[in-house]
Amino acid sequence: MKKLTRLLVMGMFIIAQQSVIAQDNTQQEFDECIKLCQESREEADKCCVDCPDEDENCCKECMADAYRACDACMPKPCIRCYDNPLIRDSRPACFEEEKDKPVYTRVTRRARNYDFHQTLRKIQEPSTVTSFLTHTENSLGLDKKNFVLDADVRIPFTMGGKRFGLSSIHILPAFKVRIFQDDNFENESVRYGDIYGVNGDSSLAVRTPSTIPGFAYFFSFDRFWSTDYEKPNAYAGIIGYHSSNGQDGPEFYPTDSSVNIYNGNFGEQWVWEFAYGQHWRLAGKGDVFDRRRNRSRVNNHESGKRIFLKTENSAEFFWRMSLEYHIKSWSGPGWRELEQYGYGPNDHMYGRLRLNAQSGLILFPMLWEFIGNNKKQWCSVMPERNYERWRFTWNVNYILDSNYYRGSKVSELQKVKFLELRRRLNYWVTAYWVLGRTKYSAVFLQAGYYGSDNYNIYFNDSLWHFKAGLAFGVFDQPDEPDQLR
Repeated sequence: MKKLTRLLVMGMFIIAQQSVIAQDNTQQEFDECIKLCQESREEADKCCVDCPDEDENCCKECMADAYRACDACMPKPCIRCYDNPLIRDSRPACFEEEKDKPVYTRVTRRARNYDFHQTLRKIQEPSTVTSFLTHTENSLGLDKKNFVLDADVRIPFTMGGKRFGLSSIHILPAFKVRIFQDDNFENESVRYGDIYGVNGDSSLAVRTPSTIPGFAYFFSFDRFWSTDYEKPNAYAGIIGYHSSNGQDGPEFYPTDSSVNIYNGNFGEQWVWEFAYGQHWRLAGKGDVFDRRRNRSRVNNHESGKRIFLKTENSAEFFWRMSLEYHIKSWSGPGWRELEQYGYGPNDHMYGRLRLNAQSGLILFPMLWEFIGNNKKQWCSVMPERNYERWRFTWNVNYILDSNYYRGSKVSELQKVKFLELRRRLNYWVTAYWVLGRTKYSAVFLQAGYYGSDNYNIYFNDSLWHFKAGLAFGVFDQPDEPDQLR
């Protein structure tokens, strides 16, 4: 406890001493302040020595005056300005940010733009990959064995940042792949026929992979996005993408008019999505710096050993809603043209108007990183930063079409009522645990229900699913060199 408290005050002293570049007329005041800080620290050290070990509050009370004295020396954020930047030895003048409005305004705007772009990158749904750890229970369709590979991959390439305003452009190459186990059905009623292959799957087939290239443009305005997070930040977005499975077989088996999931053509030439969302940071949970685990780490000193001290527990919450629209003339002909099977001109099997919702909670401690030296001291190599540990997301998709039909065979379709959740509703919950101190990888668990399977030609299936595996995305971890100065 005593070591931890002294460490904090010493850190404040060093930062105050090394981070100020002052003008000559303020240097004397700064030197006097540093002197007072050092004297207060020495007196506090003597006070702590006399404190009994069982009294944890004694040393904190001794250090109170030292905290206040050293805190007064901490410099305000300033802008370093040069008369002539070409002269290397010229001494910069330090102006308080608020007093240099032209520069302060632009720097503040650039910080806000950077925060907007980084936030929109971070809250995108991570990619997931799993093998033999996907379990499904199909209520309309055929159950499969656990997939050899079940991958939902999104690799966004982004354009944005501090010089791009409140705009973020994402190029979205995405694909979904399922590799099926060999699964020869004994039930003769599901025979595909010689023209389509054997019963079920063979040769560990990559069955009808989804290719989903697209783009997204997210934007906001000055009044709706701020770095102080006094209220939720808001944004809007336009998303467009193509979805197809690269197959050229007929949409329905000619033998029994059921959906051809073996090699049936599936293509949505272009889909629009219009989104609105919010993001905000939740207040940190109390002062956790002076807790037992931190004290144990500080007391267990080893030369070259690395430790992280937790200074705060924080969280972020975000949500987004969007309306998804599939243009009729650009949808698959088999799903939009049911009139040839005796249905109405506007009747269709594939939902073309959908309401999407997503929410997420990110939990992260704020950590301060140290490495022990050979003088039994702890050297700060990275200041306090967020280290994302957990992320939880909840996704919902609902089909809004009024003339929406489903069934095992196109000749036996039934109209789906608007509130018939088991055929219209998709939802799934995912938990991510970030691996170590990595920025881009995690393990995940997911559970949910598909009223309409989102794997292209399998849209006519309804099933429960459970999966676990690896996830890859942009997680909130520091990615910068050690700060040794």
